[in-house]
Amino acid sequence: MKTLIVISHPDIENSNTQQFLLQGAKHQNVDTLHLDNYSFNSQANQQSNLEKYDRIIFQFPLYWYSAPYSLKKWIDEVFTRGFVYGSESKLIGKEFGIVVSTGMPEKNFAVGGGDGYSIDHIMTPYYALARRAGMQILPTLKVFQFYNMSEREHMSLLVDYQRYITQKYPDTLENKIEWFINQFDEQVDEFDNSEPVKNLLEDLGIELDTLKLTVEDIKNGGDSNE
Repeated sequence: MKTLIVISHPDIENSNTQQFLLQGAKHQNVDTLHLDNYSFNSQANQQSNLEKYDRIIFQFPLYWYSAPYSLKKWIDEVFTRGFVYGSESKLIGKEFGIVVSTGMPEKNFAVGGGDGYSIDHIMTPYYALARRAGMQILPTLKVFQFYNMSEREHMSLLVDYQRYITQKYPDTLENKIEWFINQFDEQVDEFDNSEPVKNLLEDLGIELDTLKLTVEDIKNGGDSNE
């Protein structure tokens, strides 16, 4: 599966949240496109590039209940009627996700909260665009007050983010286990020393030693007795 993360942030170098997520993406087999730091070449090239990917993710901070301007501009230039409309859409069947961050607490976006609308409600225009293009919409990954998170919460977010950009959907137990097995095989030392990963595995009912044996079994072609 090929994933493209389309990032909109006017000051990404000074964003702790975005730098953290970018570091997480570097350890995965994904591509990123930072809209504020690239020169638009041609509409046709942009559209043909999108067609290469199976999962397209919009990633941005919440600016006045929307994305920064660069995402809106890029959408208007690339998502033309002939490219995303109806049965002729070139994005039919592709997966669409959103990673949105905000400095406001989660409670503000709950029913009766200070902002009056949920994050999912605010993201409706992007969901509508994806639906019009015939894409499969993934649940939005929401990051609230990154700077207030503990180290453990940061590491849990890292795992959630990496799963979000690379794990198969739907987010079933089977797909979670498959993702952890693949990650474990590639980053065995990090898994051994990662408390957040161990905690998540416990939540799934998987012991680290069992996961190691499963990976070895897969490498060896499975148990010959079965």
